[in-house]
Amino acid sequence: MEEERRRPGWRSTVTVGGKTYTGEGRGDIDKAEFAAVRAALRDLGLPHAPGILSNDKAVDELQRYCRERKLDQPSFGSPERCQYTPPRGGGGGRRRIQPAQQRMCIAEVSVGLDRFVGQPAFGMKSARAEAAKEALKYLESPVPASTDGVIKALEHLCVSRSLKLKFESYFGNAVPERDYISLLDDVRKKFQTREPDHELALAPKYQPLECKLGSTPLWAMRCTVMRKTLKSRAFSKLQTAKNDAARKAYLTITEALHGNVPSRELCLDLAATQSSVDEIDTECKTMLAQVCHNLLEPAVQSDVHAAILMTTDHQSAKATVITVASGTGICKPSADKSVVFDCHAEMLVRKGLIEFLFKQMETAGTPSSIFTRAAGKYSLKDAVRFHLFVNKIPCGDACIPVGARNEGELRYRKTDGEGHVRKGDLSKDKMSCSAKIALWNVVGVQGAHLSQFLTRPVYLSTILVKGLKKDAEEAQLERAFYDQLQDMDLRHLSGGYRRNKPVIKGVVGEPDHESSKEAFCWVNGKEEMINTSDGTRMKGTLDISKQGIHTTYHAYPSCRADQGEYHEVCQEWLKAMDGCTSDKCSAENLEKMNLDD
Repeated sequence: MEEERRRPGWRSTVTVGGKTYTGEGRGDIDKAEFAAVRAALRDLGLPHAPGILSNDKAVDELQRYCRERKLDQPSFGSPERCQYTPPRGGGGGRRRIQPAQQRMCIAEVSVGLDRFVGQPAFGMKSARAEAAKEALKYLESPVPASTDGVIKALEHLCVSRSLKLKFESYFGNAVPERDYISLLDDVRKKFQTREPDHELALAPKYQPLECKLGSTPLWAMRCTVMRKTLKSRAFSKLQTAKNDAARKAYLTITEALHGNVPSRELCLDLAATQSSVDEIDTECKTMLAQVCHNLLEPAVQSDVHAAILMTTDHQSAKATVITVASGTGICKPSADKSVVFDCHAEMLVRKGLIEFLFKQMETAGTPSSIFTRAAGKYSLKDAVRFHLFVNKIPCGDACIPVGARNEGELRYRKTDGEGHVRKGDLSKDKMSCSAKIALWNVVGVQGAHLSQFLTRPVYLSTILVKGLKKDAEEAQLERAFYDQLQDMDLRHLSGGYRRNKPVIKGVVGEPDHESSKEAFCWVNGKEEMINTSDGTRMKGTLDISKQGIHTTYHAYPSCRADQGEYHEVCQEWLKAMDGCTSDKCSAENLEKMNLDD
């Protein structure tokens, strides 16, 4: 009977960490490779089908696992012909993908340095609630009965105790585990090589502790590093307790090492003289070098960088760099909100600015804050101004010469080619940097989430661009960032939305720049290193992905209003710029376009 079901197919193998996994598929080689990768993911306890919907996504997950554990990247063997037996039930082995609410999920939540894993549940929201229950029990706080109530109770508790809160959700019934013992040892070895006398170069000291829960024997672990002693929670296995103690030590160390990025006051010359722009450029390079030093990485490979500076006095030209970034590249659109799709430097510093504004809201009303608070909302002080610096002409319309046949068009970037711009598809391609900067001059730089807390949008006062080939290119910047907005009518909208006209200046400079596989961002004393090929976070304590900003947003449960007006302004801008119809500018399509990314 089995012989009758056999069909011609392919067999493929993948080797991970010295172990080889085999998969078979009917039709083409990709199905066999997908089956082999799924077998590896299943054996390693990682999320696999139906949570991973494509071969590319499965391979990305496997590669991420190898990077985190310092293993050689997965290697595929040569495919070969075979007699393939389809699984019973037909369909060639292809499983029907269930809606997210019907799929088994599991979640973990980090509260301060502690981490809690919940029971598997159907749906992401239910899984997060299960993790929140575990955290509330440990923190000896009442556990509400409803799913929403549990999550909100944990959010309020973290705000009241000034604890950092972060959820991570996965498809399947197991949470991917990281080997923090090895990670901690890697950090120590790097410091031994770079700074032998540093106290971190000393090996961490572990001390096991026996404890009991009723009659059940449990283990905890103390870890001493950098003269600090950290204790794990109690677990049934000693190795699990040791890994938890190492995790706390690793997070404590990275928090202590990061943030040492001094930013000095600069003289911001709105006339954009060569000397003042060169001074800003040099300051960016110095700060990025310190970011790489903190992340124990070599120097920044990409020389495309951007920064946002802040002035707090109308009468003074003194400016401070509040966020800086370097990077190029863009990855394919995905529903995964934990990745950063657009890794161009000017887009990263805008996300850094959003993090900075959220942080400033915590001290609103004090002399050191840039915000005042009234009627339950936040207002930016009148004297505060923000200024964007980029050392390369942003891609898109700003690169098109004045008088060219296709000047002034809303342009997009293909996700399968670095830096290529063209007329595109709203739902598939990313808008160019020029288009997004033009959008900021209408809706502001604060984004949809932050707009719910503010009395009016936050606009850029100055845009400085270095890297022009000739002075005539400054007219291209004016056209791309502002001139094409003049036909827009926003008088019927409230909320302070307008056509913002910043000071736009360009300086002639070296136009040649190199791309890099890594992007970096710094703000609020925190750094992040991003893999530009897939948008995943590689290192750092900062998280400027959609998920990270969404987590920050949920730490402020009050003052929320509807995002409808912000999206309405985005729709008006798209209609004016691209001639979009109402259905193409729907809220669903706006979400697909990732205007806030």
